[in-house]
Amino acid sequence: MNLRWSNIGTKYFTVYSPKMKGKKRYKRDVPLFQEVVTELEKLRSLPGNADREFVINLDANRENCNLVYSFGQIAEKAEIGEVPRPFDNMRTSRANEVRREFGTKLENLWIGHSAKIADKYYYVATDADYAAAARMSMFGLVDQSVTAKIADESK
Repeated sequence: MNLRWSNIGTKYFTVYSPKMKGKKRYKRDVPLFQEVVTELEKLRSLPGNADREFVINLDANRENCNLVYSFGQIAEKAEIGEVPRPFDNMRTSRANEVRREFGTKLENLWIGHSAKIADKYYYVATDADYAAAARMSMFGLVDQSVTAKIADESK
């Protein structure tokens, strides 16, 4: 809710965490992944958004706004059904993607949690992990035709 257009650069955006105010981790820079850039460009180009201060412009109390409720309304309008714990699940998904692509150190820095918290709450095995394991031929003991069939079924 507090993200300003002025916090968005060409390669990253700056996030301020109110619950970390006064601490070293109050501010962090997060890469602008291409899918986020695309959506931000769409949002910025909407009529009336070019001169706005905040990226999200809801008439709500910025400190106590319930974004889960707002997200639920959007999901209902889009007819995608209920999304349980949407922000937790999106954070978990991105944390796992970043960890796989860039390693644990950058994942913790960019997502904004410690390795201990990530181990406890965010790291999960995904369908892609199981599919990759099914494709592996450990010591030549896995029948390649069975592995190929399992990999095809997971697509």
